[in-house]
Amino acid sequence: MVINRTIALWILLIGLIGAFGAMVVLYRLFWLPTPPVPVPLPVPLLIEQVPIEQLPAFEDLKDKKSLQKAVSASLEYLEKHKDEEQTPWGNESITVGTLKKTLKAFSRLLDQNLNQEGLHREIRRLFMVYRITGDKKGKGPAGPFLVTGYFQPELA
Repeated sequence: MVINRTIALWILLIGLIGAFGAMVVLYRLFWLPTPPVPVPLPVPLLIEQVPIEQLPAFEDLKDKKSLQKAVSASLEYLEKHKDEEQTPWGNESITVGTLKKTLKAFSRLLDQNLNQEGLHREIRRLFMVYRITGDKKGKGPAGPFLVTGYFQPELA
């Protein structure tokens, strides 16, 4: 009688281990989230880093209140997304987390109440500036495009 109970418990234990293993396999096959695949842009745009010596004068930095509003709206949108999500960046991609960190750093810079020259100096020191250069042949913009700053940047 004792031997039969021991055998029954071992059979039950082996069955539970097998069921658990099957659940793990099924989870990995069907429910495990797959990493996001970067979405290619419909228009091939080249985004390139601007060398420090070629940085433009940022004329639109005078209205800091409006810039803070735009940064806040962008952060509010990005907070709905996971940091590891990828978003298109030219023909490559960048993580949402990187965008959030960049916007927060820019917001802190705007809060410092620097004059125009000080703001330019800090942008040059803290950030990498990019520009949209156009198509791969170097012929102007690759069709019309719109860069927005209130939510996810959209290139169309």
